[in-house]
Amino acid sequence: MIHKQEVGVRVITPGESDTTGRAYLHYNSEDPFAVQFIFPVLTQKGRIEDNVWMFARSLIEDAMESPGVKGIGDLQVLRDGDVFTFFLVSVEGMAAVKVEAIEVIHFLGETYEIVPMAEENIESALDAFLTDLLAVGE
Repeated sequence: MIHKQEVGVRVITPGESDTTGRAYLHYNSEDPFAVQFIFPVLTQKGRIEDNVWMFARSLIEDAMESPGVKGIGDLQVLRDGDVFTFFLVSVEGMAAVKVEAIEVIHFLGETYEIVPMAEENIESALDAFLTDLLAVGE
């Protein structure tokens, strides 16, 4: 089962003005540990393509439960009152993406309706991962 929720975002990048827009939080029960943050972007060729960031669903819960930045690597999460900030780092640069906490909390609740916390099935997640991995070689 899939849950995709549109959220309002404010994107802050070093040296540039803030941008507001829409993005999507996406959850698929076939990969129960993961969440995708999807940003539709306009390419240089004038097409809209999805810029997808994947992270552990538990990062949102961790950010809700205790203060400080959660996660390591190219995506980290911080909850500061009424706002979640997602810190994104890639070879192209970095950005802080702010989302109203109520939208993120609603999304998380919807994912728990699909697959409750601690009831994720590691075998199905592993099967999905291996299927994706083997498809890359085709």
